[in-house]
Amino acid sequence: MPRSRGTDLPQRQSPRGTHALRTSSSDSDPSHHRPVTVRSPKLGDRRSPRGSTQSETVNQKKLGTRIADLESQLGQAQQELKNLKDQLSSAEAEKKKAEDELVKKAQSVEKFQEKKSISKNVEECNNKAEIKLQEVVIHD
Repeated sequence: MPRSRGTDLPQRQSPRGTHALRTSSSDSDPSHHRPVTVRSPKLGDRRSPRGSTQSETVNQKKLGTRIADLESQLGQAQQELKNLKDQLSSAEAEKKKAEDELVKKAQSVEKFQEKKSISKNVEECNNKAEIKLQEVVIHD
């Protein structure tokens, strides 16, 4: 009667450690015995435990990259702040200049109105003087 091959194969090893293989009475027969393959040590090197130096190195690289990005952003923000301060200074200088011109124009308008008022007063005085002169000439 043919035997099923499943009973002759060794069971897979658990990643947690090695366990003894199950054996059957047929395993004692050397003609049916298969050699057990030993895992390569490289396989164990591929799996690193938590907190290993490899993951720390990756985390340090990520942190270093993040720090470099943040430093770059900080430099850009500082440059932008400098540019905005320069723009603010220019805008304040223009505002001061415009205010000074406005004050000068207001003073000019004020002087013009004073002169106009004085001219009216002079004109009124001249009119009164003419009227008085005419009254004097008529009464004489």
